[in-house]
Amino acid sequence: MIVFNFLAAIAVTLTMFENLPMICIGRFGFGFCCGVFSVAGPKMLDETVPIHLNSSFGTATNTFLSGGIMIAVVLGAILPEDKDYEAQKADGNWRILYGFPYICQFFTVLIFTCCFPEDSITFNIS
Repeated sequence: MIVFNFLAAIAVTLTMFENLPMICIGRFGFGFCCGVFSVAGPKMLDETVPIHLNSSFGTATNTFLSGGIMIAVVLGAILPEDKDYEAQKADGNWRILYGFPYICQFFTVLIFTCCFPEDSITFNIS
């Protein structure tokens, strides 16, 4: 998961340039890494959390995913109106919206290095 966190940081860096193909590639890469987090995160929690706490932590991934969507909507409020094209070109607030994942990635790496003893996920085949 830490590897995909660094790949997501590279993808977010690509979205900081004012070049549409680089923004699209960066958003695609960041979306791919978010998909990996959505699948591997609950599996990692299932393997590391004690059984009696599974119900409490099971809803955590969906709660944080919904909270992230809410933060994106709130940050989108600082952008100019859709029909004001000149203000959109002159405004630099889109960098805040695209650069916010850096903060989340910093905390994710900090939590993974301090709280989880290992980064591997064992898939049980039965």
